[in-house]
Amino acid sequence: MTKFGKILIFGVIVTTLVAAVFLVWFLNTTKKITTYEECIKAGWLVRSRSIADSLPLFLNKYECVLWSGKSFEKYEEKQAVPALVPQNMLITDKEESDNEPSVAKALEGEKIKKIISDAVNWLKQSQESNGHFRYEYSPVSDTYLMGDLTVRQTGALYVLGEILRKDKDNKYNLKNTVENALAYFKKNSETGEFNGYQFNCILRSQGKCSLGAVSLGLVGALDLIKVYPKLENTYKDTIADYLNFILAMKNPDEGFKWLYYLEEEQPKTESAFSNGEALLALVRYYKYNPTKEVKVVIDNAFSYFNTKYSNAWDYNFYLWGMSAIKDLYKIEPKKEYFEFTKAYTDWRISSYRDRRDSIGNKCAYIEGVISAYSVLEPNITKKEKDYYLEEINFWLAKSKELQVKDGVITLRFGDKDYDLNLPRPERAQGGFLTGLDKLSQRIDFTQHCLSSYLQKQVDIDKKSL
Repeated sequence: MTKFGKILIFGVIVTTLVAAVFLVWFLNTTKKITTYEECIKAGWLVRSRSIADSLPLFLNKYECVLWSGKSFEKYEEKQAVPALVPQNMLITDKEESDNEPSVAKALEGEKIKKIISDAVNWLKQSQESNGHFRYEYSPVSDTYLMGDLTVRQTGALYVLGEILRKDKDNKYNLKNTVENALAYFKKNSETGEFNGYQFNCILRSQGKCSLGAVSLGLVGALDLIKVYPKLENTYKDTIADYLNFILAMKNPDEGFKWLYYLEEEQPKTESAFSNGEALLALVRYYKYNPTKEVKVVIDNAFSYFNTKYSNAWDYNFYLWGMSAIKDLYKIEPKKEYFEFTKAYTDWRISSYRDRRDSIGNKCAYIEGVISAYSVLEPNITKKEKDYYLEEINFWLAKSKELQVKDGVITLRFGDKDYDLNLPRPERAQGGFLTGLDKLSQRIDFTQHCLSSYLQKQVDIDKKSL
């Protein structure tokens, strides 16, 4: 071995030892950080989960609880923490109450109406004049935070379109809100061609389009023209573009490509979220215009999803997949749709039975269960109905505590509650917190909560808005 080779090997050994010593020091040091003050001093404070989920993280930004492991929830990019609690804010703490009922009761219809009304108004006021929805709001510092994602924008459009479609008395006056959003997405689109289809598609970022965004945009447009048929001619090209894009993204006998690259080769990569969103959009389009071409794609996609996800249930497909099958079952009540929904839902609920003490926002989870219930309800026993409804009622009752209702919000850290006065309560009212330990309201969490209460009120309880 040459002298240079020996030096190189020695250098590698020394570097490895130094790295190991540093890692031991790092872990021993961070494990001692258990309070907010220590966290600030050490500089380890982060606001949310990292994409690199194998790294140690602090999920609770006040107590900095060290956590590591796998997460099957949506990943969020790490961001800097804004100023958290201004000095002039009144904070009171109180012991957490243990007097919670063991069996959840259904919320009254009038209470759900109020929850829905406040959430709709919060989403409406989050929309800017150009149709864009401001993504995240800090009710304590009265600031809109940096960060955005196109599919969450179209998610806001989607849920407001659902409200519009079910708001028989036009209580919420959402026509302009929905049209402004559609105009914003049209402006932020590009033309493309793939697999024999020409289309306009909504940009996720420069140079690529998002299947999930286009899918939810299509549902929003279909909701609008269902309520206002005279607008069909205005939006027929948009609807055709979005449909063509979804069809172009279909992988043969598989799912859908989740991204379209304007100037690159198209990989086959799928997303469980986008697979569900695309299936929902196709089912909604088929209800609007039942063409053979679309039905063939729906049947092929479901056959693939039935096999793929039955062999390995996926958290991320469940929400949008159940929403799609809910509508698909109304078109054609096949036994395989019911069996897939029941097995999937039983698995999904089982993964949440030990999470009832969670203080995070779980509306996306229960939204999927509520969609699934409409498929299950005609085919199950009373005992089974009670089981599913108790799960739904529990999480809806729990989730309402995340909605900001007045000038004070209550956050929870450990075994204590903290009451915080808000500088602009009218701007915060109605939005849902990311968690009882999170000082932000986001359009996607509010969207999922709003959709959950909407479906419970109208589709399950058969009550009006």
